[in-house]
Amino acid sequence: MMLIENDKKLLHKDSAYVYFADPTNTDNITGYIMLMFQYPPKVTGDSRKATWKEETNIPGTTEPIVLFASSGPREISIAFSYIYNKEPVTGGGGVWDAVKIQEQLRLCRGYFQRVTALARQRNLAIWAKFWGIGGQNWMTFRMLNLDIKYSETLIREKDDLNGKNAFPFRTDVTMTLATWTQNLAEGAPPDRANQRLPFLESRLTPEWY
Repeated sequence: MMLIENDKKLLHKDSAYVYFADPTNTDNITGYIMLMFQYPPKVTGDSRKATWKEETNIPGTTEPIVLFASSGPREISIAFSYIYNKEPVTGGGGVWDAVKIQEQLRLCRGYFQRVTALARQRNLAIWAKFWGIGGQNWMTFRMLNLDIKYSETLIREKDDLNGKNAFPFRTDVTMTLATWTQNLAEGAPPDRANQRLPFLESRLTPEWY
């Protein structure tokens, strides 16, 4: 297996980044755990929905009179895969054995469990950015759903997982994230935020609209 040159560039500094909160370290500079990608993730969905109030019982009208009620968050879905490989990937990427892959999967699945640890609310924050799909600055998200699928082909190595378990050759992950901010209006003082959680970004900036 090998990474093509474009993949190598996308996995470098301008790649997609997803960081989970570290429940053992609440420092706003170092208290994060990076989700590692073996190959560049794909953005498979980018959506936002609104709620409208409609008044239809008005004589002589052919369309309802509508009022904007509210909008939902921006939702971004990503898909990425891990392929078992005991040898360093040609062109970069390193070794991806069962232990390393399981670390990434536990990090994702554990999101919904880490809410029981200290600093519970902060543990639900995810910091991410995705190339030009969004801004160059970080945005805070929450996870809506996670789906992991395993291939039928299994691999077994004596020095992986103490030689006791087989492991899927390929693992496919899909994840949907929703923006999560303090929802502070432009120009408003911090105490007017709808969600006064200091670890969240204050609002969606225009580059994240």
